[in-house]
Amino acid sequence: MPGRLRGLLLFGSLGVLALVAPTGCAFTAEPTGVPGTAGNGAAAGAGGSSGAAMAGSGSAGGGMASSGTAGAGIDPGCDYVPLMVMDCAHAGCHAPSPVAAAGLDLTPTPGLIGRLKDVPAQHMNINCAPAGEPIVECGSVPAACPSDVLLVSSANWEASWMIAKLRGTSVGCGDIMRDPTYLTEKPDREACVEAVVKAIAESTP
Repeated sequence: MPGRLRGLLLFGSLGVLALVAPTGCAFTAEPTGVPGTAGNGAAAGAGGSSGAAMAGSGSAGGGMASSGTAGAGIDPGCDYVPLMVMDCAHAGCHAPSPVAAAGLDLTPTPGLIGRLKDVPAQHMNINCAPAGEPIVECGSVPAACPSDVLLVSSANWEASWMIAKLRGTSVGCGDIMRDPTYLTEKPDREACVEAVVKAIAESTP
């Protein structure tokens, strides 16, 4: 998800799970392969066309190779590691360097659960410009940003802030984190991100 502010939403706050182009963090182009080792225990297919199903089995189809990170210790049933790396956790969006958009590090590493599960959304470094306009970082937390929302809620994963950002049900608090292609060309990616949130919510220490 080419760059945003000095580092904004990466799934943003999931402030969510959507790094954008001129309006926020930007989703990356369809990768031809991400170098590295196995992602969540099942490497994605190295071939395949864009938008193909991202099966967790790693057989034919996702169009993405593994991402080079061991994964977050969850099993959402899809190859989430390359997806999160390419669409969320990269420089300028939800990666720790230079600055994680919305204060949210979505790097799919073992620490991901602790960074998200039952953690309040901070709504930092988010975009306050109207849709389609150049990015303007909010000077303060917008009134529309809920103060008591959790990034991933273990009590109800569908009430998680990351889900609201992904589905576009939050308005006035940063960018929507759903790439436009998710609804038409790549619905499997949105489903995978939702599965990641659910798996984190249901994870045990």
